[in-house]
Amino acid sequence: MITTTFCFRLRSTLKKNENEEALRLIKDQTRYFNDNIFDQNETALLKIGVPPVQGLLKLYTDKLTQESVPYSLVVPDTINYVGIDLIDFIRSFTILLDNAFEASKSAPSPFIEIKLVHSDGNLVVTVENQIDPNVSIDTDKITKKKFYDEA
Repeated sequence: MITTTFCFRLRSTLKKNENEEALRLIKDQTRYFNDNIFDQNETALLKIGVPPVQGLLKLYTDKLTQESVPYSLVVPDTINYVGIDLIDFIRSFTILLDNAFEASKSAPSPFIEIKLVHSDGNLVVTVENQIDPNVSIDTDKITKKKFYDEA
């Protein structure tokens, strides 16, 4: 954690114009902070620069934690835009997240992975979840016009 010792050492190295040493101290402190304070999912959440999306994911991951559903949030780079109308994005993303949660509840080993990755100027969103292997999904039925599931 950031201590007065760290601050004093950093101040001293900067006063001596030892910039490389100061950078090393900062990197070491950052590495310690990331390794010991935040877990991978919290660090990924901090990379989302769109507050409504960050808030949605925070609420959703809190729900997963509360319901004891293991998850992984993968955000390799900072996300500052979604590429479509924000309300449409939130609505669609919420549906994906809710469906993943509902489907994983009946799985013997529930797990959800959420990925937000920039690719060729687009935001690619992937939500993967475990399902009950005894439940079959009729893919012919869901491609029909006016299909909806009442389950």
